[in-house]
Amino acid sequence: MRLSLDTEEKLTITLRFLATGKNFEELHFEYMMGSRTVSAVVKETCTTIWEVFQPLEMKPPSSKAQYVDLTIDYSYSQKKKHVNRICAQTMDRFSQFHLNILEGILMPMMPSNL
Repeated sequence: MRLSLDTEEKLTITLRFLATGKNFEELHFEYMMGSRTVSAVVKETCTTIWEVFQPLEMKPPSSKAQYVDLTIDYSYSQKKKHVNRICAQTMDRFSQFHLNILEGILMPMMPSNL
């Protein structure tokens, strides 16, 4: 007769998988269960976490102002990625401190359509 896994054990296996990056074969030895069982547990737990927290943490915008705010935030993050890429490619000998200074100088000069 097979024993069912309790919720705490399922969450432990999933968090170990997500935190360490170990594959199912490695986890199957640690928890002494089949690799297919580990795979099913991780998939089930991740799906449950997504279904519970997605509506709470990723609500769709309810007004036009919220859409505009999201657009501005996204545009800023894309510009920041672009500036970081440029700085990393051209200024690899500078320290992180210098990179932050350059980012502060270049961000306001970037066009808004990037």
